[in-house]
Amino acid sequence: MYAIGKRKCAIARVWLSESNKPQVTVNKNKDSFLPLEEYFQHNEEWIEPILDVLSVRSLKCEIQVKGGGLNAQAEASTLAIKRALVSAKLASFKLTRDARIKERRKYGLKKARKAPQYSKR
Repeated sequence: MYAIGKRKCAIARVWLSESNKPQVTVNKNKDSFLPLEEYFQHNEEWIEPILDVLSVRSLKCEIQVKGGGLNAQAEASTLAIKRALVSAKLASFKLTRDARIKERRKYGLKKARKAPQYSKR
C-alpha cells in the first residue's frame, strides 16, 4: 500500500506492508535515518494514534519525507499513513488536506502584507 501526504512544503511518501512485528522507519534510503520517535521529536499528538493502528494490524511502515519543518513533516506523514490505511480498507478516516501555505511576497511591500510606513508630509 502506497500513499502521499502533503502539508505546506513537506511531502511524505509512505509504503505499508504486512510484517511479523510492527516497525516504522523514516528516510531509510538516506545516509542518516532515525527511528520514528527520534525523528519527530515533540510531535507525539500526530504520531501516537497512527502507531496504535499499525501495532494492532502489525504493519511495517516506511516513510520518506522531505521539505518543510518537523511539524509539517509530521502532519504530512500522518496524512499519508491514513490515506494508505483507507486505500487498503483497513480503517475509515475523514481525510482532509490542510491547504494553508505561506503567502508570497508582493513587490512594493516588505513582507506578504507589511507595507512601508505611510508619510503624509
